[in-house]
Amino acid sequence: RGDPVMLSAELVETVVEVATALNVPFTLMDSGAGHDAMFLSPSAMVFVATKDGISHNKAEFSDPVDIEAGLKVMTGLAHRLAL
Repeated sequence: RGDPVMLSAELVETVVEVATALNVPFTLMDSGAGHDAMFLSPSAMVFVATKDGISHNKAEFSDPVDIEAGLKVMTGLAHRLAL
């Protein structure tokens, strides 16, 4: 357990820029998820769409097209941050 933390506004902005440049549709959202973001700073998160919004459940399903979109954003982000 840990206290909630704010994600890096700069990294979130960079994710938005990368997704926009790649024409990957996105929605900015708050998340109650802690994951490693609570302990690794600065951080941001990229979520992949799931059918009916179900996650962390055996019924979770992501369309391969959505998985590919998430990978494009993560690859673009890694490339951008490496420059």
